[in-house]
Amino acid sequence: MLAGLEAGLQRILAEGLDTVQARHRAAGAALQAGLQEMGLELFAAEGHRLPSLTTVKVWTASTPRPYAIIFWSISASRLAQGRASTLPASDGTA
Repeated sequence: MLAGLEAGLQRILAEGLDTVQARHRAAGAALQAGLQEMGLELFAAEGHRLPSLTTVKVWTASTPRPYAIIFWSISASRLAQGRASTLPASDGTA
């Protein structure tokens, strides 16, 4: 586990913290926009959303109140590339 943490931190240092944060903000914004374009309603109000965590309201016939489905935006760029895994990509993308 510590080796994985060290490897992840090395990737962040190599890419640069500002670049990593900007990439995550962009992925989160793209995910949220895409979900809304699909007609889904985001659970968190505008101004209270996180770039790396997105929740969507879901109703079913058996639930009178909405509940949330959680999406990790780090997966959004992988889904767009046809990869659903959140494991580090061998090509250096995340």
